[in-house]
Amino acid sequence: MPEAADDAIAPVSLLTGGATVARLRMARVPASVGHVRLLVDDALSDHDVTDRSLIDAAVLLASELATDGVRHGSGEDLDVELSLGRRRVQLTVTTASDRRPGEVAPAIAGHSQQLLDMLTSAWDVRCSAGQRVAWYHLER
Repeated sequence: MPEAADDAIAPVSLLTGGATVARLRMARVPASVGHVRLLVDDALSDHDVTDRSLIDAAVLLASELATDGVRHGSGEDLDVELSLGRRRVQLTVTTASDRRPGEVAPAIAGHSQQLLDMLTSAWDVRCSAGQRVAWYHLER
């Protein structure tokens, strides 16, 4: 499994009152998607999340965001951060972006968008400052 990065991920502070429970930097390759799924499943279980349907939704959506990062990001790395709040789970996937400032990020579409719309309380994907950041919130 890829090694966790201590301070290599640029933080995205969307979750108020939450704590980062897992971070991972890995190669931006298709094989990394499986590592992201395992990271989310293990971290939620290790932090006393017992609602299996919540864990399954978080893992499924993590797979969608990681796949999106592999397909539409740029650069060599895929950075993943999982945060927990009292009532919320947040996953952030960051890659480099070769988009110019103000240029619209390619939207997550099709099946992935339908899943995100159905299962999350909020999600988005943005490009700025040389990064592409996709994230979701799940209510606990």
